[in-house]
Amino acid sequence: MNNLKFIALSLSLGTMTIILPFINTQALPIYDDTNEKQIITPLNMFNTENKHIKRNQKEEMSEILVKLYNNYNAILKRGLEINDVKNSDLYFNITKQKSNIKELLYNIINYPYYIVNSEIEQNFLKSNISFCNLSKIYMQEENLNRIFNITNIDEIKYDLNNILDIITLSVDIVKNFEGEYNNDFLNESTLHLNFLVHNNIYDMDSFNENKYTIKNLINKISSYIDNILVEYR
Repeated sequence: MNNLKFIALSLSLGTMTIILPFINTQALPIYDDTNEKQIITPLNMFNTENKHIKRNQKEEMSEILVKLYNNYNAILKRGLEINDVKNSDLYFNITKQKSNIKELLYNIINYPYYIVNSEIEQNFLKSNISFCNLSKIYMQEENLNRIFNITNIDEIKYDLNNILDIITLSVDIVKNFEGEYNNDFLNESTLHLNFLVHNNIYDMDSFNENKYTIKNLINKISSYIDNILVEYR
């Protein structure tokens, strides 16, 4: 809890700003997992009169929460395609987190000031930590083994891209928790994984040549993230 308070204070003081492209008056889409309709987060409610000034805290938080929500949807969509996960703890916890994110977005958008209160900050930080923890469960050994035993290259690429998106977001989260914008291990490992997935996988032969390296990278990055998160649990 002390760590969360410290991070929240850092965020308030502007020392832990996540670098993201400026959001203009267009809203961010949240995809509903039931029928893929877009749920719009009205970021045009934020102050965007002067696009040259630094974005405010509410904008940055909302963009990150939308990313978390959409990544959760990708996990659930794939989970339902490959097996019945509706009664699993993972499905229950992700569904709960999605509900929490919607409520948190509502509170952020309707908060009257550009710097949010400590309660919103705490809930925002907890949402980030929960995403890292739940995505780690999703990437456990049995799911990785399932991916590496698939014989359809299109399915393999789909799953690997899904995992890459999850890892990239998790890495961004923990790097900012730790203030490690230049973390060599995370940067190099993520870049290497990204290169392999996007440039070295084009058929089953190429996948078989690289799959052990890919799996090893995924496990190493996941373990590294988990070690950082231990102190925040």
